[in-house]
Amino acid sequence: MRLPALNRFQTKLVLLFLSLFILVQIATYVAVYLVTVRNLDREAIRHLSYSGEIFTRAMQERADMLADGAAVLSNDFGFREAVATDDDPTIISALSNLAGRIGADRSFLIGLDRLVRADTGTSAPLVGQSFPMSGLLDHAEQHGRAVAIRELDGQLYDFVVMPVLAPVTIAWVGLGIRLDDAEARAVRDLMPQGMEVAFLDASGSGPQVLASSMPLLAPDIPAVLPRGGGPASLDLAGGEYLARAIDLRNDDGVIGATAFLQYSMDVAFGPYRALIYALLALLAVGMAVLAWSSTLVAGSVSRPLRLLADAAGKASRGDYQPVALMPSRDEIGQLTDSFNRMVTSIEERERTITYQAEHDSETGLPNRRKFEALLNMFIETSPHQSISVVVVTVERVNEVRNTFGFATWERLIGLIGPRLIDSASGAGMIARLSTVSFIIAFPGLDVAAARRAAEDLRNGFEQPFTIDAFTIDSNAQIGIANYPDHASTAEGLVQKASIAVMQGQTGGATVSVYDPERDSHTAERLSLMGDLKKSLAAGEVLFYYQPKIDLKRGVMSHVEALVRWRHPKLGFIPPDEFITLAEQTGHIGHLTAWALESAIRQCGAWHEAGHAIRTAINLSARDLADRTLPFVIARLLKKYAVNPGWIVLEVTESAVMQDPGQAIDVLDELKRMKLTLSIDDYGTGYSSLSYLKKLPIDELKIDRSFVTSLATSAQDQILVRSTIDMGHSLGLKVTAEGVEDEASADLLRAFGCDLAQGYFFSRPIPVEELDRFIQVSPYGKVAAVE
Repeated sequence: MRLPALNRFQTKLVLLFLSLFILVQIATYVAVYLVTVRNLDREAIRHLSYSGEIFTRAMQERADMLADGAAVLSNDFGFREAVATDDDPTIISALSNLAGRIGADRSFLIGLDRLVRADTGTSAPLVGQSFPMSGLLDHAEQHGRAVAIRELDGQLYDFVVMPVLAPVTIAWVGLGIRLDDAEARAVRDLMPQGMEVAFLDASGSGPQVLASSMPLLAPDIPAVLPRGGGPASLDLAGGEYLARAIDLRNDDGVIGATAFLQYSMDVAFGPYRALIYALLALLAVGMAVLAWSSTLVAGSVSRPLRLLADAAGKASRGDYQPVALMPSRDEIGQLTDSFNRMVTSIEERERTITYQAEHDSETGLPNRRKFEALLNMFIETSPHQSISVVVVTVERVNEVRNTFGFATWERLIGLIGPRLIDSASGAGMIARLSTVSFIIAFPGLDVAAARRAAEDLRNGFEQPFTIDAFTIDSNAQIGIANYPDHASTAEGLVQKASIAVMQGQTGGATVSVYDPERDSHTAERLSLMGDLKKSLAAGEVLFYYQPKIDLKRGVMSHVEALVRWRHPKLGFIPPDEFITLAEQTGHIGHLTAWALESAIRQCGAWHEAGHAIRTAINLSARDLADRTLPFVIARLLKKYAVNPGWIVLEVTESAVMQDPGQAIDVLDELKRMKLTLSIDDYGTGYSSLSYLKKLPIDELKIDRSFVTSLATSAQDQILVRSTIDMGHSLGLKVTAEGVEDEASADLLRAFGCDLAQGYFFSRPIPVEELDRFIQVSPYGKVAAVE
């Protein structure tokens, strides 16, 4: 999976570099800015202080210039004479000449009556009016001159008044320079760049700007006028200024006006702005260079990691590819080498594990899982092609293990595989299915061709195996299943072929093709076994009892308990069907436990009722393989107070012969318990007389196939009579089953047969009807319990 761009290591590394660079640049910028601002503040204060001195000196020089001009005029003889003679034209001319020469804007001549005798002002001359600044006249009279700044006619003037002496005071002469915007700019030009000057009249209700070198600032000045005379930072017209106010006192001590000096911080910052811009440009260029260089560096660092991550992702999906990078001795190189070694080790280990998981360790052949996977692949790619699966179960292999040990057994297993390969011409694949079974696939073969191939396989076992000094004979039981006739999947074909092996074993065939009619492993039958336990508990399984007649006495002495199942949905189910199925599916244990307890309980009930009836119970081959069977029967006999001699246990020859040793051990134990043992269906099995001699039995039951036609078949009469004689010679009682007519009963009686049962006497009947049989049947007489 590809990581989002922000989550990639390369991006993170670039962002880290950029962040560090930006932090350093910001710290540098802040430091430079703070130092610059601090220097600017100090520089502005210094400029402001210096400008104040310049301003004061300029104002003083102006006052001195006015005073000098006034002194020159007052000492002028002609002027004094004009004043004394009231020569007004001369006075006006002298005043105008003087004002023009020294740059005064207004000049006066004030009489001793303090009336203005002459005024060079043009807008509102004060001639004939009282001089508005009479205090200056007093101060000038006392000190020789008076200097003051006053507002006149809405404008601010710097006035100088001096007496005209002849030799006493005969008048006063006054000169004034208007402090307007031009004068403010003139003063400003004497100061450092960035300094502005404003004049305020503080004589009214509040400060009022009357002149300013920067008229745009004038409206805001009264509101921010600093108090106390110290410098203060102000915002004027959107700009930052450092400002101070200077009170302009007249000679009489009165504050005539206030000068306001403003130093623009923007102007002061101007020389440093380039530095700031240079720093910002350096930051931008540095970021670009760093981004480019860090991308290259991060790419060179992250590429091996990305390749390792991609290789790890492929390895997790089973694609083990080493990472190809330039050899290096750094950590990346060491990590790459370690990763490649790890991938190689994992690949080898997985290959080994896979091989072990798919092959048999003893033969080296594929196992069932591998076989089924390949077979399913073949079916998927060639769905219309026939294929036969053959299961070969080798006999006597376990006997070799028990006789010669595991080492010889393993060598024998190792020889069987090559033998099968040599015999299986045309086989697509050979695998080991289980301990003694192998499985072979024959692509393209139908059932008939597969049977011929199976015969070849069986013939391969005619040659004995030689291991050291031992010659071992072995046979093979072979089952065949075909695709698509018997199953559509590999699992199904293996299962059906295995069932075919069992069908061959039960049917006496060495090579057997799967027969669905004989398959007891269907889901329906397994479901039926699930119902069996419920029916046992619900009483739907019950015993019918068929009387056995003592032929010598003509009375009933025994009954055989025959199980019946009335399924709630399927109705009556034949015993042969569900008993065989119960044996095959392992449910026979439940049925046997129920049968033993039901029959022994009923036998006890009959004896308690006064009827000396012996009860025969059938046992299966699996029952004889259960070494706990004698203990179970002993517990039931004790539970229902039944004498062991009242119980007859019937077993078939085939059940005994499946495992004679085990069966004889169990039968010996039952015999020691005084139970009567009977061989059922005698004559149809494969037991030899030598085995019959070893069995601890008390009775033979001649199979019905020899009795049913006894009255009409001379051969059956010979066989039955011979069997009866042989049984008696061995000390056994003989019972004939399947008696369906009186003639047969008479013959059996004539042959000396001890007991007989069959429809001629009675069908199997429920226990209730057996009570009526005892009462009404001519054979129903039962000996009383002694």
